[in-house]
Amino acid sequence: MKPIHIVAHIVAKPDSVTVLGHALQACLVPSRNEPGCLAYHLHQDVENPAHFVFIEQWQDQQAIDEHREASHYKAMAAVVAAHALSRDVLVFDQLLDHIVSPATS
Repeated sequence: MKPIHIVAHIVAKPDSVTVLGHALQACLVPSRNEPGCLAYHLHQDVENPAHFVFIEQWQDQQAIDEHREASHYKAMAAVVAAHALSRDVLVFDQLLDHIVSPATS
């Protein structure tokens, strides 16, 4: 089974950068300790500090579902709902690790 990758973009409301940033950071360690979490990283845009990006890797969909039911995730989601201007979550399957060349005719 291939791991699932998530890229989540979260933009804070103008007066909420600090409170949102703290809530996102508080989710890092407990999420990394969850079964099925392969990677869980938070980034902040150097030119726009209100823009945060999570880059995550999960073993499978069950691990993601369990993550979304965890108390630390729900606490973070509540702060995001109150303090984010926007939230965009992209979910990716990993492609094969070798280059596939087009068929020759």
